[in-house]
Amino acid sequence: MYAQYRVKPNADSELRALAYLGAYRFNLFSNFTLYLRDPQHGDEIEQLDRRVFYGGRVSYRVLHRLGGARFETSVGADARSDDIHEELRTTQQREVLQVTRNDAVHETMGGLFVNEEVAPTDWLRFDLGGRADLVTFSVAKLASDDPNAPPGGVGAAQQLSPKASAIFTPVQTKATQWDLYVNYGNGFHSNDVRGAFASPGVTPLTRAIGAEVGSRARLFERWDLAVAFWQLDLDSETVWSGDQGTTEVGGATRRRGVEIETRYELTRWLAADLDLTFTHSALRANVGNGNGLALAPKQTWAGGLSARHELGPGTARAGLRVYGIGDRPASDDGALIAPASRSSICTQAIATTDWISRSTSRTCSTQCSVRHSSQPSVGCRASPRSELRFPQASRAAGTGAWHLRRRAVRPAANSSDARMSTTPRRTH
Repeated sequence: MYAQYRVKPNADSELRALAYLGAYRFNLFSNFTLYLRDPQHGDEIEQLDRRVFYGGRVSYRVLHRLGGARFETSVGADARSDDIHEELRTTQQREVLQVTRNDAVHETMGGLFVNEEVAPTDWLRFDLGGRADLVTFSVAKLASDDPNAPPGGVGAAQQLSPKASAIFTPVQTKATQWDLYVNYGNGFHSNDVRGAFASPGVTPLTRAIGAEVGSRARLFERWDLAVAFWQLDLDSETVWSGDQGTTEVGGATRRRGVEIETRYELTRWLAADLDLTFTHSALRANVGNGNGLALAPKQTWAGGLSARHELGPGTARAGLRVYGIGDRPASDDGALIAPASRSSICTQAIATTDWISRSTSRTCSTQCSVRHSSQPSVGCRASPRSELRFPQASRAAGTGAWHLRRRAVRPAANSSDARMSTTPRRTH
């Protein structure tokens, strides 16, 4: 659940605040090596994750004008804490045989950001920003029957992330808006902090450097089209080890690709959208590795319908989403292929209530009826903290934390999301 507050002291400034609290339970059973380690009971394992997370963010934006130029300054801060209980168990037919690892983890991440957007004319603007992030963490090993399990401890990591963008608008009429943009920025992805105490250790925050060139247009006041060509370099990342059926720390990687997206407003309350990505991924130390990085998707797609309708004092929203992943290499040399997954379908319902004051609002949302039908033949046995990411997850190299999806928006150094695209429409 979350609550947000917004106030506009005057027409040229705005203060926003957000606080949230959440909890989830996660259990995953898998067996990648069958009877290799335990010929009697098999190699089935269960990963368990129980966590409570909470945090918030605050930002202030002010607009200045000097002659014909416009200056928009944004500053802010955000923080999130996770209280986590994680276990790894050996199982047989989903019955627990032994608790291999039992850890208590506390992790807090906070950041400060600043952004300056300068528009000397209506058809040209520049965006400069930066962000400072700090993560602190503690790991307590409650129990372990794994002699290779890293010990517990306390640690921290930090990073500075600059970014810059330029946006050119050659056409701007009521019926047509067209933007061309280029940007460059630093970001990061986070790793399982328990790995920071392993030997060799894992970097809690791994730097990423990204660049993007793209274009977006809005036609006939209802049709959005966008295309972006991008590149992302990661200093390191966890990669798939097919022999062990698990993940391990890998070297530096490079991803290049193109993303195409469109959205069409069918009616005033109903819209359809489609997002396609095509990606080439490789280890930078071995660029001839068969055009493969194990389990890195080459094609992804997402689309659906979204509805929005005024309902009493607030707004009702609903959606139907479809997601999918194409064939991808199951080994770095591309000799093994993980077939395309069958699309996942997600339905979503959101209720929003706006209070009487136009300058303040509170929002609550809930997601329900999620059904996943994907059946990949090759999985990823990672720690409960790890996750398999779409290519967009690690290419959103802006000035904030990394998230699973990148939606093309205006430069967002003034938010906690690290988004690279610089198109004029603000979305979340």
